[in-house]
Amino acid sequence: MSHSISNSLEEKLQRIKLLWSHVDPNMSREDLLDRMAEITLDRIDPVRKLQRAKERAHRLRVPALTIRVRQNDLNKSSRL
Repeated sequence: MSHSISNSLEEKLQRIKLLWSHVDPNMSREDLLDRMAEITLDRIDPVRKLQRAKERAHRLRVPALTIRVRQNDLNKSSRL
């Protein structure tokens, strides 16, 4: 599959790839986009945020009932 992108976007992608070159110096475009998608989903997906909060609470041995989740986030995630 081939896509046409602007020079500006290409420069941004190359910059990100350079910044991650210590992780994988031969990172493919697909790997780059996959890593970017994972980071974005980790930051904005309410389901992933809830999972991280549960994992953090478990590591800290905090009872699950002390984790507060906004009802709005749960409603959004159930519609996905």
